[in-house]
Amino acid sequence: MVSVLGALSLSAGCRSVSEFNPYISIGSYETAVVEDFEGPEASGFEFAERLARAISRNGLFKDIMRSEANGRAIRIKGTVLRYERGNAALKIKYGRTMGNARFKVQVDLEDFESGDFIGSIVMTEDFEAVGPRDPRKHDVNKLAERAARKVADRLLATANEVSSSSFLP
Repeated sequence: MVSVLGALSLSAGCRSVSEFNPYISIGSYETAVVEDFEGPEASGFEFAERLARAISRNGLFKDIMRSEANGRAIRIKGTVLRYERGNAALKIKYGRTMGNARFKVQVDLEDFESGDFIGSIVMTEDFEAVGPRDPRKHDVNKLAERAARKVADRLLATANEVSSSSFLP
């Protein structure tokens, strides 16, 4: 058993917290407007691009736009709260608990026309060392890509949950 654990060198950590308005169905929207996120450097723009692609792949919305919409749409915006590339020198000097890459984003959803709250997701992705052969360099872009896919999956799951609820007409 020890040799199996020793062979594992890296694990990805993921934590998310979400809140949705139970009276608004995400699945009732055909158009989504993904705005640039706030964040350090180009991380906000890059995450918005990743999220738009991930949402497009899962087929939840008919149209995915990166600019203004005409008519009924869901606005997706937010903030990249943590964007740490990782630091190989810290990992070498202080061990596997220092210098890990980390990514955290808050995604806010609202009705494009009225501004009514639809939902919020906070997604945290990070690399956690679990063995002695931990790589010296972690890629924060992989973390951001994984976070975008998980946010898109959460939106799809929420749309399916709400649309199948009995209290909606």
